Parts: sequence; C-alpha cells; structure tokens
Amino acid sequence: DGLFVDADDRAIRWMFKLYPWEFMFEEEYAKYLATANVNWLEPMWKSILSNKALLPLLWERFPNHPNLLPAYFANDSKANTMRDYVIKPLFSREGANIE
Repeated sequence: DGLFVDADDRAIRWMFKLYPWEFMFEEEYAKYLATANVNWLEPMWKSILSNKALLPLLWERFPNHPNLLPAYFANDSKANTMRDYVIKPLFSREGANIE
C-alpha cells in the first residue's frame, strides 16, 4: 500500500535514517518516499541543499557575490575558461571524490 512497515508489519510513522537521501533515491522503494506518510527526522529537502548542482545555479543568479566562487556545470562553455578549479560530483560527502 506504499507504506513502510517494521518487522511486525506495523506502519512506520517516524523514521531517523543514516542512509543518504541520494542513495535512497536510487532504491526500488524510492517512488514511495514522498507518499509513505513517514515523518523523516532528516527531511528530504536537505538533499537539495547538499546537492552540488546548487553551486552553479547560485553563481548564475548572483554572479560575483562575495560569498560565492565561480561555479559552472561541466557542459557550460564558461567552465573551459577557468584556469584553477576543482570538479565536484553532484552528490558527495565530506569532500569525497573532488578532483
């Protein structure tokens, strides 16, 4: 019925999770995450703020803001003009996988 249940088949209404949202979005049950009537103690919207795709969007909206560094998506021609840069995956934890 689209609910998450425990080992005794009782509906789970509150859940604290340690598994990252970006991994959960790839699981078979992902289509039920938003509709399962679970109160997530780490809300789903946090996955948006931790997504590195936010960085080029902020730079596009607020270019030269003193609290932002230039940021571009890999397919943006402006990315080719940068000399010193790092490449970040859209989802990463604690600085992992930065080139």
